[in-house]
Amino acid sequence: MMSYRDMTFCGFWRDCALASSCARALTDEVRKSATKWWGDLPGEPPIAQYSERPPCHRNIEDAA
Repeated sequence: MMSYRDMTFCGFWRDCALASSCARALTDEVRKSATKWWGDLPGEPPIAQYSERPPCHRNIEDAA
């Protein structure tokens, strides 16, 4: 299956202490870039996402 940038993005980045340096954070900017990449094709751009928090995830509250 084809997905944007051939990588899995993380939708759990908002509560992660490592988000500022994470290349996998599914930010609004990533969504905009994926939409631009998808162009005029029908439907939403395919963006692979983790279904659970990845092992690298660190809760902001735990990092404080």
